Amino acid sequence: MSKNKADSSVRTLRTFLSSIEGYRTFLMVCTAFSFPVMALNLSEAFFIEKMTDVSLDSKWDDLYRLIALMLGVVVAGVLLTFFQKVVSGYYSSRTLYRFRMNVLRKVQRLPVSVLKDQHTGDVLSRMTEDIKLVEHFIGNQLVNILFQAVMFLGVFVYTSTLHFKLILVSVFVPVIVAAVVNVLSKDVRHSTRKEQEHLGRASSVLQDMLGGMLLVKAYRLTGRLHQKYSSELDAALRYNMRITRFVSYTTPLHTLLYAAPFLICISYGGILTIQGALSPGELLAIVVLLDYMTGPLAGAPEMIIAVQRMLGASDRLLELINLDPERSSGLEPTIQSDQPVVEFHNVSFSYGGQKPVLQGISFQLRKGEKIGLAGYSGSGKSTILKLICGFYPPEQGNVNVYGTDVNQWWLEKLRSEIAVINQDCYLFPVTIGENISYGRLGASQTEIEKAAGMADLQETIDEFQDGYDTLVQERGMRLSGGQRQRLALARAILKQADLVLLDEPTSALDLQTEKSVQQAMESALRGKTVLTIAHRLSTIQDCDRILVLDEGRIVEAGTHQELMSLDGVYRRLYLKQSMMDSAIAN
Repeated sequence: MSKNKADSSVRTLRTFLSSIEGYRTFLMVCTAFSFPVMALNLSEAFFIEKMTDVSLDSKWDDLYRLIALMLGVVVAGVLLTFFQKVVSGYYSSRTLYRFRMNVLRKVQRLPVSVLKDQHTGDVLSRMTEDIKLVEHFIGNQLVNILFQAVMFLGVFVYTSTLHFKLILVSVFVPVIVAAVVNVLSKDVRHSTRKEQEHLGRASSVLQDMLGGMLLVKAYRLTGRLHQKYSSELDAALRYNMRITRFVSYTTPLHTLLYAAPFLICISYGGILTIQGALSPGELLAIVVLLDYMTGPLAGAPEMIIAVQRMLGASDRLLELINLDPERSSGLEPTIQSDQPVVEFHNVSFSYGGQKPVLQGISFQLRKGEKIGLAGYSGSGKSTILKLICGFYPPEQGNVNVYGTDVNQWWLEKLRSEIAVINQDCYLFPVTIGENISYGRLGASQTEIEKAAGMADLQETIDEFQDGYDTLVQERGMRLSGGQRQRLALARAILKQADLVLLDEPTSALDLQTEKSVQQAMESALRGKTVLTIAHRLSTIQDCDRILVLDEGRIVEAGTHQELMSLDGVYRRLYLKQSMMDSAIAN
């Protein structure tokens, strides 16, 4: 491996380990235990050396004393090794737990603008498959590497005092072979990264397949998605086979690296013993301790591969961890009742510097006022709601909420003052009651039931045998579209936020269900400040004002009657929808 690549690997490893909370304590504990274990192992070899020599000299009293001391060292070694495993296992488990939680916190803090560029399936793959590789390394190989490194150095120093030349000759071949393997293993890191990338894409395809199962079956996409899934797995398999082939090449080396030092040591050491340069006890001690040097060297190929695989996985995790998080600081301003609840002042915005989505938008939403947003698809309506919630910062102009610029708000506090109901209201696969309670954690059962009643949901809940304890299944599939929207409304009501943002909440419903849900919303949101995006313009006829957008600009503003008197965008949209609704009704 070149110096630059080696430096890059070291930097990656250092950067990645530094991102793991508590890893320094973990390493210190493991290293601290390694030294006394090393000392006891060296003591055992020392006693073996002395016992052998006194036995050959028939010094029985010395032999009995050494046996007694040896037994004491063995017992101490067993106890210390036990405590080492228990303590290192504890710290390893705690460190890996914190690591997983840290990665989750990092992902949770990513802004919407970043998360939308990451496929959920790939993110999940990084947080499962990639983390598994890293955890296996930290929980197993890293501890062994630390212990073996300490043992290797201690044994090398001790045995060198007995006969330096013998030790140097014995470990020369394994060191050279290990260095060659390190150079040849440079492809393992790249192959691991590519393998994990393809597994991530396969996970994305699988998630799309399961999440859109109804569409997949309706449009007979099973074969197409199966082919894509199979293609990604095949690509991952090819890279995995490259790694497997390299591992298979190193297997015979393990035998060679382990056996060669012993053959050299016993052969050359035997000659030295005959010549009188080395005592039989010293030779036996060296042979016993040689295992602590040949073991790490023989296992070097597997260790190098494990490190490279971990680095490949950590590259992908670092990409996720190092993404800029969403702003987590700011003001918790006092809500100013005399200020507009929402105010846009000459706001312009585009996604990723592409075509402008909003251009010079200015309007005010006063307390208790209801404003509707209308316009063709892609005119920028949903983007306005995203800017109000602080999901994206405006490129030009200012967005004020309750009299304070969104860029100055602490975003978590800002969003606690806003209730949002979307067209695709996401429900968690938990009970009806728990889904409602997510509107305000800690709410009492009485408050939950009151919110359900205001959302006209109580009758639906009573139809289920388990009532509020009824599981809604994944994405609320057990409920109808209208029931899901009412549940989302109950959740928003429970939040008790004065500002409510409605993003086409009834556009996916049939006309009769839409009218029923709309009535529930009008009753539940009476007195609230509401900004509604309308797909069906009939839902915003009673708004105090309607803003009409076209190509990112407000081109019309007024009440329903005022806009219908104009021959503009709103009138054309309304007449077109009226004709379509009449055709459907007939």
